[in-house]
Amino acid sequence: HFQIIPLTFSRNLDRFNPDIPEWRDDVGQVVTRLLAKATGVPQDSLVTVVKPGLPTSADLYVLPTHSKPIKRSIFMDKRIPAIMQAFSDKNISFMVRGGQRVLVMLADPNAGYHGAVGGPGIWALAVVFLISIIAIGSFILYKFKRKLPGNRNIYAQMHNEKEQEMTSPVNHSEDTQHIIQGEEFIDDDLDSQTLGNHSGVVLSITSRELHTYLTS
Repeated sequence: HFQIIPLTFSRNLDRFNPDIPEWRDDVGQVVTRLLAKATGVPQDSLVTVVKPGLPTSADLYVLPTHSKPIKRSIFMDKRIPAIMQAFSDKNISFMVRGGQRVLVMLADPNAGYHGAVGGPGIWALAVVFLISIIAIGSFILYKFKRKLPGNRNIYAQMHNEKEQEMTSPVNHSEDTQHIIQGEEFIDDDLDSQTLGNHSGVVLSITSRELHTYLTS
């Protein structure tokens, strides 16, 4: 577990940068030695790695100590502010050829430092914990909804309404059949009455004609 602090240099160093590994190693060792002297942080816990290319830049690695985890975390918290303060106060600088002074600075003073304290295991554990919380919450919410009496009543009401909708066409057909049978029955009565009336008229006419015929 370590921390990474991006660093940059004043531009006059670029003119003396041959962009070779040996030169980068020498500059990194100079920065590490100066920083350990200015902050009191053990030099074996600091590593400065100068990056290839221009403009000249570097990464400062703050390594963990060999003390116990609790003491180490407390000590590390004290080292980082001391290192940040040393760069902010412009206390880390060295001389190059021609008597030119090169200043070592924070690449982004507002960004602080990039921590790698937890490592990938911590992130995996956090993701698993979050998934477990979501699953448990969903299960509890499902159980709670099933125990609510209102949901059962609503379900029963919807079920009854659905059954009524399914059975209503049959009842409608039966009612329609009864109505049709009733209309047929009425039509039969009317036909019988009409036939009876017509028969009566025919019989009446026949009797009159017969009476006239007889009296004549």
